[in-house]
Amino acid sequence: MKSFSDNIMDSQSNFDDSDYYPPWESTNDETEVPYSTRFKSCEEVLASFAASSKDKITERRYFVSERWGIILRAQAVTENKGWQDTTFITCWSKTDPNVEIAVAVGGSRH
Repeated sequence: MKSFSDNIMDSQSNFDDSDYYPPWESTNDETEVPYSTRFKSCEEVLASFAASSKDKITERRYFVSERWGIILRAQAVTENKGWQDTTFITCWSKTDPNVEIAVAVGGSRH
């Protein structure tokens, strides 16, 4: 099974929209941190997204950045008849509780 980073790199290889949302991989501007209540709004958006798409969140990573504020990067998996679809979700906020979200579909595996 590919790592979180390998899957992210595969999904972003065709585009670069880093002016619009945080890149899928953390940058030198970011510091990884443990969960805290300041990520609550992003967690609520993530939970809502996962519930509506029937995804199972399989990984979460939390960061702080001068440029983007707080960042929650998550990987989700949907299973359907033996197939797995991977989705990458990035949620960020400069001013809580207002959050933004970017979603990329990484592909299917059998």
